[in-house]
Amino acid sequence: MKTNEIKLDNYILPERVKAKMVLKLFNTQQEELGFALCSKDNIITTGKDLRGISGEMAIYPSDCKRDENFLGSYHTHPKRDSRASAKDVFIILNK
Repeated sequence: MKTNEIKLDNYILPERVKAKMVLKLFNTQQEELGFALCSKDNIITTGKDLRGISGEMAIYPSDCKRDENFLGSYHTHPKRDSRASAKDVFIILNK
């Protein structure tokens, strides 16, 4: 594991994925910005980039490449704090 990577349970979060998260936060104004979180060989990767109206972003397993596992999503909340909404938690628990 490289020094600038984070280990999350059995997964590794590379610096490039963290940098993309920060960039989405920086660029968020009125729309939610995000992407699918996928993994290959326990290394977290980013899937399809998405944008949507606050509260209406949908990210699906098909937003990852065929040889990757769908982990969930990362997205911003432009009009409220960054804590997971009830809808976010429901999606996480029922994926």
